[in-house]
Amino acid sequence: MREQKRFGERSAASCSREVNVKYIILTEGTETEPRYFEAVNEHKADSGISSLVRILPLMRSYGEDTWSNPQKILDRMLLNIDESQGASLSYGTLLNAMIECLYYSDFLKKRESLIKEISALLDKFYKNELKKSSGDLVENKEDAIRLAIAFFKKERPRICELILSHINDSLDEQMIPYDPKIDKLCLVADRDAGSFTPGQYDYVLRTCREKNVQLYVSNPCFEFWLLLHTDKVFDLDKNRLLKNELVTASKRFVDKELDDILGCGYKKNFYNAQFFIERTDTAIKNEMSFCEDAAKLKDEAGSNIGLLITRMRQEKGVGF
Repeated sequence: MREQKRFGERSAASCSREVNVKYIILTEGTETEPRYFEAVNEHKADSGISSLVRILPLMRSYGEDTWSNPQKILDRMLLNIDESQGASLSYGTLLNAMIECLYYSDFLKKRESLIKEISALLDKFYKNELKKSSGDLVENKEDAIRLAIAFFKKERPRICELILSHINDSLDEQMIPYDPKIDKLCLVADRDAGSFTPGQYDYVLRTCREKNVQLYVSNPCFEFWLLLHTDKVFDLDKNRLLKNELVTASKRFVDKELDDILGCGYKKNFYNAQFFIERTDTAIKNEMSFCEDAAKLKDEAGSNIGLLITRMRQEKGVGF
C-alpha cells in the first residue's frame, strides 16, 4: 500500500509547500472510488475545495489489489502508517518493495507473466528460509535484504541485480506521507453484507475511532453516493436499494439504476466523473435525506461521503 504515483516520482508533498493539508484516502474498491477521488482532487475549485487541500488516494501494492475485506485493508493501512513514522518494518512491506522493484523495471514490463512466479519465490523464501510471516517485523533490514539477494543469486541472478538497484527507492515508495498533526486518514468502504460481516463492521468502527481514522460508508455501495447526485434517487424502491440484488447477469440494482440515469452506460473502471463533480451540491443535499451516521449505516441505507466533501471544503489550511 502506497501513495498513488509513478515509481521513482517524488511525492508532491515533499516538493511543494503550498499543499499543507492531506486527506489520505484508502478505498475498499480499486476502480470506481479511486477514479472519483482523483477527479475531485483534479477539480478542487469546481468542488469548492481549497487548493491547500491535497486528496491522496492510496494504491494497493501487488497482491493487495484483490482484497475486499475492509477490516483487512484498514489493518494494513495502519501498519503502513506506523512504518512510515519509522516505528517498524514488516516482512510484508519488504516483500512488496522487492516485487515492485521488479514490476517497474524494464525487465519485468516485458515479462509480466513472471510476477506471480517471483512473488511465490519470495513468499517461499520468507516462510521456509526465514520462518517469517507477512506481518512479522524485520529485525534488521540490511540482513533480510542480504539473505534475499543471496537466495536470488542461486534462483534467478538477473532478479538479484534489479532488487539491488531499486530496493531503497522502492522502500521509500511504500512510505505514506502522513503528518498526524494536520493530515486526515480516511477509510471509504461499502456496507456489503456479503463480504463485510457484522462483527467486522463493529471492529472497523471501533478501530477507526481508536486510531483517529475517519470512516465513510455507503450502504449498500459507493454507487449509491453517485446516485445521490440526481433527484431521481428519491424514486427508487428503498427495499430493493438496500438489498441491491442482481437484476441482470452482471449488474446489481444500484449499478443498473445508475446506468439508466446516466443514459450513456456506467462501468466501474470507466465513467464520466465530471458529471458528478458538477452536481456535488445536489449530492450533499440529497444525502441528508438518508442515513449519514457511520454506526447506523451498518443497517440503514445511506452514505456519509457528503460529510467528507463538506469537511474538505471547510479546510482553510494551517500555514507554515
